[in-house]
Amino acid sequence: MAGFPDHGIELVWVVLFPDLTRTMTTHFIDVEIDLNESPIALPQAIEAELQKRGEPLRWAVADVESDRVTVEAIVTTEAADLAAAPAEA
Repeated sequence: MAGFPDHGIELVWVVLFPDLTRTMTTHFIDVEIDLNESPIALPQAIEAELQKRGEPLRWAVADVESDRVTVEAIVTTEAADLAAAPAEA
């Protein structure tokens, strides 16, 4: 994050839900995005693709090829959403 020094400390966020029957699961995923988007629209394209797989907590471009980028991301899903999430390629 801008303005915060990197001390190598990982933060764990605890979220309390009014409905305690909900179970959230965290996933580390890789997603490939075609580079048909302009550089300005690429972050929005990445966010839209990640939303299909869960709620993105953070993401980073891990690799760039001539026609696509590989994005590594951490997303959360409700346990019941796992069956509905698209399979990773």
